[in-house]
Amino acid sequence: RRGRGGKGGGGDDDAAAEPSATSGGKGQGPAKSRGQGGQPSQQHRQEPSESAGRSGGTGAVSAAHLSTTKFSSLQVSQQLKTALAKGFGYELMTEVQAATIGPMLDGKDIVARAKTGTGKTLAFLVPMVERIHGHPGGVGGPTSALVLSPTRELAAQIAEEGRVLLEYHKKLGIACFYGGTNIGGDQRDLAQKPCDILVATPGRMQDHLDNTQGFRKRLEQLKLLVLDEADQLLDMGFRDAILKILRALPPPGQRQGALFSATFPAAVGEISKLALRPDHSILNTVKADDEVTPDQIDQCVSVTDMEGMSELLWAVVNFEMKRLPREHKIMVFFTTARLTQLYSALFGQAGVEVLEIHSRKSQAHRTKCTDAFRSSQSGIIFSSDVCARGLDYPNVTAVIQVGIPSSREQYIHRLGRTGRAGKSGRCILLLHDFERFFLNQLKDLPIKQVSASSDFPGAPAAPDALWQPPDRKTAGQAYQAWLGYYNSVKGLGWPKDQLVREATRFAESIGAVGYDGLPPPILKKTVGMMGLRGVPGLNIVTALPYGD
Repeated sequence: RRGRGGKGGGGDDDAAAEPSATSGGKGQGPAKSRGQGGQPSQQHRQEPSESAGRSGGTGAVSAAHLSTTKFSSLQVSQQLKTALAKGFGYELMTEVQAATIGPMLDGKDIVARAKTGTGKTLAFLVPMVERIHGHPGGVGGPTSALVLSPTRELAAQIAEEGRVLLEYHKKLGIACFYGGTNIGGDQRDLAQKPCDILVATPGRMQDHLDNTQGFRKRLEQLKLLVLDEADQLLDMGFRDAILKILRALPPPGQRQGALFSATFPAAVGEISKLALRPDHSILNTVKADDEVTPDQIDQCVSVTDMEGMSELLWAVVNFEMKRLPREHKIMVFFTTARLTQLYSALFGQAGVEVLEIHSRKSQAHRTKCTDAFRSSQSGIIFSSDVCARGLDYPNVTAVIQVGIPSSREQYIHRLGRTGRAGKSGRCILLLHDFERFFLNQLKDLPIKQVSASSDFPGAPAAPDALWQPPDRKTAGQAYQAWLGYYNSVKGLGWPKDQLVREATRFAESIGAVGYDGLPPPILKKTVGMMGLRGVPGLNIVTALPYGD
């Protein structure tokens, strides 16, 4: 069954996810099953032991990432050793921890390259807590350490691990601020609780610098700055916000700094020159055989036309469900939040229950979905890139990527959700025929090209509900998001009039073209922002029929 026309609508812009703010205070006790760099339960011994039995973490760090260095060998406070032993149950460090904790304890600035899932979070939290534990700021006092994180979920996870470490440092407090919540709650916490360590997303951090009285002054005595997932911070468009934050902090010569990143694009090098001292060390803990992607992940690509994508996705999801009926954990990534929203609704109507997470959802909803998926034995989650990095979900059996990723790095980041802790995984890339050029960036990866019709057999016939958007607004928002995303895709080479024609074709493929043959309406001001003034084929209005 192919895409067909029907009534549709328009919508507002698909904004970049400011994965950014709730608040937190002092540590409340050991986390249940939370740990290393936000990864699932990590055994820090090669063999089972009493210590290893007490675990924390949301993901497993495989033995391949463990070192022979023990946490007990660190020259740190007894309170910190107790937190590591009792709060997490860890004995052995991972390789990234063994490589970075020592230099950071010595006060050195570092840039550390490490893969997600290797224990990065404790790699900077341990020296951070040790550095500041003798100088508690108290209620209303200075903030001694700042961690910038690209997403709300990762920020919350870092803060939760920090609370475990602070369980034995009662005078220290940790707060976590990110967008999507009322900034007044943050401000109350700043007034009522210690904030020695602040974990924040760049957008909310900038918000406080602009709008919270006394916030800048609290940063004047900052001792340590960490940029976590630095490459993703820059990928998500936070460069200007980071530069503004850096200007509000003591200069590198008066504080310590660290950048942790899975990749080293040029932008990370530029930021490191501004955020760190010139003599900073560069530490690479990514092994040569892990350089590209875990070899236990089976990768394939299937190419279809515009009209065939919904049906192909239906076939692939159902095939993966049938392949592991009781243990399938499937993550499906879309190019924008609004497309995630649309396909979540369509699959729900078609009888396939999915969890939905993207920047347009409330933080409470996102937390509920991530917790549900993490703890479930089987399930399906549809997502934009808010959970492509940093967070870990145990036992993901397949990652499906729908449409062209924004970069090779994004493809690999998404791929990293499966095949963890030494387990096998599967990644399926679904491209439109006009996106085939992207494969040139993946030539060195072991990706098999498969047939859409023969390699995903056994799916039930796609029901009509798969082409019936739940309402005009959802359809219109998806159309506008599609138009905006492909307007910015590098290498596509479309003139503006072809972009508009293809967007109408997309709208038709999801049942969003009206009986008059017009695509969903789009605001005149949005057309101008997209640089599409005067391009024929758009349904331009001054007000949307269903509101903004």
